[in-house]
Amino acid sequence: MKTGNYIFAAVLTFMMAFLMIEGCQKDGFNSRLVVKITDAPGIFQEVNIDIRRVEIHYNTDGPGKAGWVTMRTNAQVYDLITLQNGATAVLADDMNLPAGHISQMRFVLGDRNTVVTNGVEYKLKVPSGDESGLKIIMNIDLIANSGVEILLDFDAEKSI
Repeated sequence: MKTGNYIFAAVLTFMMAFLMIEGCQKDGFNSRLVVKITDAPGIFQEVNIDIRRVEIHYNTDGPGKAGWVTMRTNAQVYDLITLQNGATAVLADDMNLPAGHISQMRFVLGDRNTVVTNGVEYKLKVPSGDESGLKIIMNIDLIANSGVEILLDFDAEKSI
């Protein structure tokens, strides 16, 4: 394994998004959106990702109503290695939105992204991670009075 910085540019290429539709009934016409993350087992001792914001590109029904919406994010450094074997962490929760469509999601990262292997910590380079963020293309329709849970299954071994 090379010493020095690990490149973390293709992280979302190997990240898979799974959708689970919850059947939650609510008063009014809002949908509940929850975003979680988990990780597959890998060779690293730690994979620390500094998530500052989770945003969605959201369009309500009607012309000219599309744009980026910042979700209520649980901003912190997540050690993905602790999120294995069914363990998850909630990145963003309790986002009530009217019916509409999500075409993209992005994660704006801080500068505390690291990986630990053989007891040595290396900084992860994330091109544009703190500016435009890491993006995932999606095609999710939010239906009134329903819930959507997005589980991002990260595979650190393939992504770093």
